[in-house]
Amino acid sequence: MFYPTHMLSELRRAKKGRTLLTVFGVGLVVTVTALSTGLASGPGPRLSASEYTAQFLTIAQQKRDAEKKLGLDSTPTAKTAKALSSQLEGFSASLTRIGNEFAALRPPRDAEAANRAVAQAQRDQATAIRAMLPRISKAKTVKAAITVFATDKAYIKGERKQDAALKQLRKLGYLKMGR
Repeated sequence: MFYPTHMLSELRRAKKGRTLLTVFGVGLVVTVTALSTGLASGPGPRLSASEYTAQFLTIAQQKRDAEKKLGLDSTPTAKTAKALSSQLEGFSASLTRIGNEFAALRPPRDAEAANRAVAQAQRDQATAIRAMLPRISKAKTVKAAITVFATDKAYIKGERKQDAALKQLRKLGYLKMGR
């Protein structure tokens, strides 16, 4: 570990000829350490367009699967508002993980901003769900709890952000309609 105070005390104690060697020696150790731990090598190569699309669709399928488990489009699987709250808590964790997976992708340069927006939208939706959980668990019925979920402004904002990013990815040719 590099400690500036230690280096300064060494410089004060060292003789003139040895001072320069100490500075170069410390610099060399720091550089070698950075290179050996991979800090200087970067995050790796970018994905090709086809690789990016394939990985993106794989992650998107995970989100569709998590949404399906909730059953909000058809008949909710939860029988009580508390149960729905518990399911949404798990869905929130899934959204955070999915957002992190999108963020970890190395898209082609022209898709970077849209990919970042998709990742952030997932995280924003997860945050919105966590914020509404107390209101959902206090709802009298599952239908009332779903209404709280469906009308939450922060969650809707995250969906709109995601839709705009997906539209951009379609425009760039990385996604086809309906995905």
